[in-house]
Amino acid sequence: MSRQPPPDWTTVQRFAAAAPNDLWQMDLKAPLRLPDHRKWYPVGLLDDHSRYLLGLWLVPEVTDDRLLQCWVDASRRYGLPRKTLTDHGPQFRMVDEATSAFRTLLWACGVTHTQGRVGHPQTQGKIERLWRTLHTEVLSRHCYADPTSWQRCFDNWRWQYNQIRPHQELGDDPPVKHYRLSNRQYVEPDRHQRVGHPDSVYRRVNPRGQISLGGHRVLVGRGLRGWTVEARPLGDGCWHVYFRNHFVREFMLTTPVTGRQATSKKEPTSVNYVMKHL
Repeated sequence: MSRQPPPDWTTVQRFAAAAPNDLWQMDLKAPLRLPDHRKWYPVGLLDDHSRYLLGLWLVPEVTDDRLLQCWVDASRRYGLPRKTLTDHGPQFRMVDEATSAFRTLLWACGVTHTQGRVGHPQTQGKIERLWRTLHTEVLSRHCYADPTSWQRCFDNWRWQYNQIRPHQELGDDPPVKHYRLSNRQYVEPDRHQRVGHPDSVYRRVNPRGQISLGGHRVLVGRGLRGWTVEARPLGDGCWHVYFRNHFVREFMLTTPVTGRQATSKKEPTSVNYVMKHL
């Protein structure tokens, strides 16, 4: 099988967010292999406008919760962005049972989660370029035996990258001259907050990613587990599920459930999932 050539970054059309914290880019790199054969993964978070490196972590796993914690750590320190851009890795996407906790919390914080086109790394060109620089200046020059030493090395290099290292796209300024803290402070969101229409019903999502509605068990996604979602009745057994006014999915109850029936404990036959869309 022939391998695809690497992107020609000299021909890529460049774009930049208009202001700091308008857009953050987040990505993870291929793992480092330590002498004991363990894999540790570099995770980066970059401000699109200033190229300021908000975080560079080395983590033992790349679950959605682990990457989300990195994002939360940066948000606590720098404030919230308007948008966060990622690829379509399983840690970020929301599809049925694999629903991402990452996007759920961003929505709860009022942050838009956007994703680049599949197979088009140029969309995240700035952080892809960062990985090349990290490889040249750090990974190819050092060989540590433990993750603590690697993290210390990352922290030192991140400081130099932000405070000293000139960046051509910034007029040879370091990123720190073009970055400022967000005026939107991170606040831990209320998982039980009810946001939506007054005629909706609200349900807490169980650990399996399901809600109970009129005796039905309806799958809304495991990334929403522990959160309260809104179910809007549309009539004739049709329901829409929303989270913080973001559409999650549509489904039909085989027996229309409205009014008093919505709270009945009678067990209807089944649920027909009409559409899945996020």
